[in-house]
Order: sequence, then C-alpha cells, then structure tokens
Amino acid sequence: MAGVTRAVWSREGRAFTMRLRRLVRWPLWVWCLLVIVGSLASVRCGARPAFNGVVESTLAPKSGGAVARAGCGLCHSGPPKLNVYGKDVKTALDAVHAQDLTPAMLKSIEERDSDGDGFTNAEEFAADTLPGDTVSHPAGAPKAKAGSGAGATSAPEAGELSPFDVKAALLAKHAQHPILIHFPIALFVIGLLFDVAALKRRDASLAKAGYFNLSIATITSVFAVVTGILAWQWQFGGMALSDSRNLLLHLVLGITTAVLLIALWAIRRPLEARSEQYLPSVYWILAVIVLVVISLEGHIGGILSGVVK
Repeated sequence: MAGVTRAVWSREGRAFTMRLRRLVRWPLWVWCLLVIVGSLASVRCGARPAFNGVVESTLAPKSGGAVARAGCGLCHSGPPKLNVYGKDVKTALDAVHAQDLTPAMLKSIEERDSDGDGFTNAEEFAADTLPGDTVSHPAGAPKAKAGSGAGATSAPEAGELSPFDVKAALLAKHAQHPILIHFPIALFVIGLLFDVAALKRRDASLAKAGYFNLSIATITSVFAVVTGILAWQWQFGGMALSDSRNLLLHLVLGITTAVLLIALWAIRRPLEARSEQYLPSVYWILAVIVLVVISLEGHIGGILSGVVK
C-alpha cells in the first residue's frame, strides 16, 4: 500500500512539475504585472467618505456653509495631499493606530490651532471657517494661544533616553519585533526561490538550500509571533483588538503565517529524509498561500509601524 501511495504522489509530482515549469517560463514582464496588480488591490482608497459623515455628526456644520461646502477639502489641499488640519487629524488617528475617524479624535484636536492663524479649531468651526486655511478665519483679532499653531515645536521630553543606551535598545517597547519579522519573510521567500530554481534545473543542492531556508524561517516565525505579542502589550499598551482592525488583522496573519510555515516544514521534513526529488502538489499550493498571507502581514505591519502611509 505504501508503494502505491508513493507511486501516486510521484506521478502527481511529475505532472505538477511540468505545469510549474511552464509558469516559470512566463516572460518577466508578466510576473511584474501580476505583482503590481496584486499590490494595488491591497491598497485602500485614501479618500474615505465615511470621514465626512463623522465630521457632520460631530461638528454639525451649518448647511451650505464653508465647512459643509469644503467636503474633502476640509482635510485635503488636493487629494491625497493633506492640509495642516488634515495632518492633525492623521496624527490623532496614528496616536491610537487606527484608520477610522471617531468623534473623540476630532474633539482631541479642537484646542489646536492647526493653520496658525490665532484661532483654535473649535473657534473656527463655531464661526464656520476652515481650520486648515489661514485665509479662512473668524472675524476680529485672535487671542494669543500658547504652544499652538502650524510649525509649533515642542521641547524634547524630560529624561529622553540616549540612542546608545544598551538597556533601551534591548528592552524597547517594540520588543525587537520590527527587526525579527524580516527574517521569516526573507528566508521563506528566498527558500521558495531556491525550490523553484531546483525544480527548473533539477539540482538537489538548490533544493537543500530551499529546505534550510524554510527551516530557519519556521523557527524565526515563532520568535516573531512572541515579540509581536510583547509589542502589542508594551508599545500599544495592550489596547483592545476591537479598537484597531489593523492590529487585529496583523496579529491573526502573523499567527497564521507561523502555523502554515510549521505545516510546510512538517510536509518537507520526511521528504528530505528520504531524499525525494519532487515536492507534492499540496506543498506548492500551501507555499503559495503562505506567500500571499505573509505579504499581507508585512503590508499591515508597515501601516502599523508608519512605514506605509
């Protein structure tokens, strides 16, 4: 029975190998186009009409007034470019690592003078003028506001740690997660490329290199998950996952990636022990799934870390 099973897997492996070789022969521009399309599909639209709804329900602008007519221009000087008020709104969003505007976020920047014209944002809205436009402001002379205005700077926080403080570097709030996460991503992708090259060239040494990279990627993925959970508790203060869809999605994708990598390694390990030349179809299908999941995880992580805007 075992011999029949191996024969079936061998035939299936050869058939899948032929199909994969045809894919590998696709022109480079085809692969580039697929990557670009996939990347664009994962990007959310920057202009979100839901923001206007929150502004209307929270600030109740006068019907037909300057704020109501501004629409997206309240925060944008020309989408997707943000004006000074829009940048303050974005700062409020980033402070809680969220992408959906809430009334509390608008309230938190009411006492700022975003455009530096001497009037707070609350005073601008009360007078139906635009807090992101220096030309649009309430009538009369502004009152002096301390510590406000566009371009206002704050002094360095007291007790700021030196960048050369070893303790601060090792026990940072991000728990080294942004550093460690690159290892499983890079090692898995490189290992997969070795496997494809081994399939195309029929080179056993390339296959072993792919297996070695997969093994290290699997081990480091566990450390990435552990440090990610620590970063959630330290850097994000253990905030409720329901308050940030990106944080929840990143955590779910990270754990899923680690589990899938362990599954890939479990499939690959006995094959390596028997020096099997062909990898079964289920392995390649699972590898493609891991590639998609790990790419999404990295993209969401970039948003949380501020690398992706």
